[in-house]
Amino acid sequence: MKKSLEQTTPKSLIRQNSGQIIVEYILLMFIAVTIATLLTSQLVGRSDGNNGVIISKWVELLDMIGQDVGD
Repeated sequence: MKKSLEQTTPKSLIRQNSGQIIVEYILLMFIAVTIATLLTSQLVGRSDGNNGVIISKWVELLDMIGQDVGD
C-alpha cells in the first residue's frame, strides 16, 4: 500500500503544478516581449519627431561627416 502511494504522489504533483507552470511561462514570455518592445521603441524607434537614441546619434554622426571639409 505504501509503495503505491509513493509512486502516485510525484505524478499527481506534476499534474497539479502543470497549470501553474504554464501560467508562469506565459507570464515570463509576456514580460520578455514587453521589455523587448520598449527597448526597441526607445533605442531604434522611428516615430515622427521622436527618433530612438541610436537613430538620433546616427543622424548626428552623418551630419558631422557631411559637414567635414575635405582636404
